[in-house]
Amino acid sequence: MRRTIILFFIALVVVAIAAFVAFIVAPSENGGNNGGGQQNGGLFGSLFPFNFGGGNGIENGGSNGGEPIVDNRPIPVLRQISVAPTSGGYFYANEEGNLFVRYIERQTGHVYEVPTEERSATRLSNTTVPAIHEVLFANANNFIIRYLNDDEGVENFFVTLEDGIEDQSLQGDFLDSWQRGSVNQSGENLLAVYETSSGSSVVLSDVNGENERAVLSSPIRSWVPLQSNVGSYIYTAPAASTPGFLYRISNGILTKVAGDISGMLALVSASGRYALVSGGEREQALYLYDTQTGEQYESPISTLATKCAFTSEDAVQIICGVPQEFSGTELPNNWLLGRISFNDDIWLIEPIEGTATLLSLPQEDAGQNLDVWQPTTDAEGNYFGFINKKDLSYWALRLKEPTTPEEETEEQN
Repeated sequence: MRRTIILFFIALVVVAIAAFVAFIVAPSENGGNNGGGQQNGGLFGSLFPFNFGGGNGIENGGSNGGEPIVDNRPIPVLRQISVAPTSGGYFYANEEGNLFVRYIERQTGHVYEVPTEERSATRLSNTTVPAIHEVLFANANNFIIRYLNDDEGVENFFVTLEDGIEDQSLQGDFLDSWQRGSVNQSGENLLAVYETSSGSSVVLSDVNGENERAVLSSPIRSWVPLQSNVGSYIYTAPAASTPGFLYRISNGILTKVAGDISGMLALVSASGRYALVSGGEREQALYLYDTQTGEQYESPISTLATKCAFTSEDAVQIICGVPQEFSGTELPNNWLLGRISFNDDIWLIEPIEGTATLLSLPQEDAGQNLDVWQPTTDAEGNYFGFINKKDLSYWALRLKEPTTPEEETEEQN
């Protein structure tokens, strides 16, 4: 009898251990593959075979007694899209006309998207790529990630995502190791600066790195590339108290657009007609140049050109983060290097008209100070998105009230 009891308990322990092991090793309902039978990792599988989950703490739903949790609170005009640090964001509209923000988590490299008029985030990729330094978007599904590799320095990888698949592996191709790059607004071309022992080579290619051709060879190494949809530009690396210059590249020849401005930063419009530059010994004055007429317009308020995004060229309008005050010296270098931070308000500036309209006071609208970095707008000018340089979280400001498909049909009629 005693032996029977002992054997019974041994069998019970064995069954319990087997059940526990089966629970641990069994694939989760959403994990293990991307829905198409492809294992996690893709081309990065051998380099980063990790999967740390959502990363930013946002899940694609919740439960309350088996029922999903629905958040019916109204979406604020200025909202935080991502709590976790990000490397860049991009607005796109799907076939139904619904607008989304797609962003890359900086620490994991996971790709997420959030509807602009909803709160839930969906993770689109699960390949972990730590220490992403920069993201250059061509469109929602094609972009270049630049990440730190301890052995190789900064690696450039051109990503191709598939539509309609969640938790997919990152697929794509490695690109050459250039130092600075710019993708034009239409997402077709990559302009890259390769530093050499004798200076630099500026190379234009398709956005995926194919069909390369050198457009400039220069003894200067520190060029910053820019593009419109019809032209290639470069400007000298910003340096406080040192005059900067912006040039257009045409047939290997440099044509001056603007310059002789200390600590200059620059931005060009999609058409290439307008150039926005900032600089100065103390406060960073902002200027708009009309390359067709040669006219120059000074903005009524001061900010850095790289805190701005063009939202219209018909009647020129730009949306900018504007520091409440320019504190510190050696601008813009100390800000670019993270030695100082600004508290920005967000303004609509019309340089030709000489007017500026306040759009948002983040301290009041969001309860915290924001430092606008890497700003962008959607194609229709409905949203202004940016990284908060203070903590690298991603934010979006609604510029226009959303319209329903029925309202859009009525407007067209």
